[in-house]
Amino acid sequence: YAVQVAAPDDEMMTLPIAIDGKGNPVLSNREFQIYYWIQFYDFMNAYGEYAYYFGLDYNTPLSQQDSLEENHTWEQYFIKAAAQNFTENYALAQLAYENGYEISDENAATADSGEFHEEAVSYGYDSGLDYIQANFGHGIDLAAYQDYLRLYYATSTYYNELADAYEATITDEDIAAHYDTNAASYLEKR
Repeated sequence: YAVQVAAPDDEMMTLPIAIDGKGNPVLSNREFQIYYWIQFYDFMNAYGEYAYYFGLDYNTPLSQQDSLEENHTWEQYFIKAAAQNFTENYALAQLAYENGYEISDENAATADSGEFHEEAVSYGYDSGLDYIQANFGHGIDLAAYQDYLRLYYATSTYYNELADAYEATITDEDIAAHYDTNAASYLEKR
């Protein structure tokens, strides 16, 4: 899937691959490539040196290795995970925007200004763009990464706000009642 030599304006990278309910393009190959590699990096961060035990050899193309899912390569596995991740994030972001949510000024400034330039230089890259392309492929441009960041900030912050609001409604009596109803299953897990 990953096209390391494609330029950001390559026709293949600009093709829309997802549309919303009104027929508007919401995701191109360029943006999807970010989601794809995020899934790969998340997997590697979670399992690291143990990835080999799952059959993942990062020195071999992911399209040539069987994954944990039957009849799927690791490339297909990460494509599926990336599509699921984008779908969930996009849906949650739309809900956030419909409810009047806006990303914080700080997060908007980070996405808009490309503050990751300093981080890129600290890792030995000449620019934020070089850093982004090294991690997500040459078909990525700054605008695609900034769009990803805006969506990420909107969904993560809004999700945390919803979770905190829900958690605030749970009383000690609710917890005790849940435990009493499910006590046998808790004892079985010991």
